[in-house]
Amino acid sequence: MFTELSPGRRELLRVLADLLTTADFQSWPYGSDLQKRFTERGLPGTRPALRAYVGLPTEGEDPTAPLPDPWEALRNP
Repeated sequence: MFTELSPGRRELLRVLADLLTTADFQSWPYGSDLQKRFTERGLPGTRPALRAYVGLPTEGEDPTAPLPDPWEALRNP
């Protein structure tokens, strides 16, 4: 839980939630393994969910929405 984290960790997560974009949470090949690293540590794995977790506005984004599939455009119909 966010309130159980040290003040330094809470501030770091607030800064990350403010700076990271949705694309930063995309998995490879279009992004990074950030989403995996966050979820392995019990943290939210999307930008809006992280923003909601730290108490920042989600700017109209759904915190419960999954990340888009980066391969969707390449899949056969």
